[in-house]
Amino acid sequence: MDAILNYFSKFSTLSQNQFQVELIDVLANDNRAVVLTRDTASHQGRTVSWEGGVIFQFRDDKVIEAWAFNADQYWVDEFWNAQVEVRGET
Repeated sequence: MDAILNYFSKFSTLSQNQFQVELIDVLANDNRAVVLTRDTASHQGRTVSWEGGVIFQFRDDKVIEAWAFNADQYWVDEFWNAQVEVRGET
């Protein structure tokens, strides 16, 4: 769980505390939960939004694994590196 919190903390730092996560939906059963989000961030003068989420796996009512994902990971990486024309500017 600490890794997921560090993942989002990194975005907050990179965006000078201009990173927001909007909850879109939660799908869950006894073993897994999928949290779908719309993330918004500012970086180097640009503000953009993208879809992503986190998949959690549970055992004995505890999170044992978590995977964060973005709908377009390459684009998100490029945005943070500020090397491409940004889609979804607001």
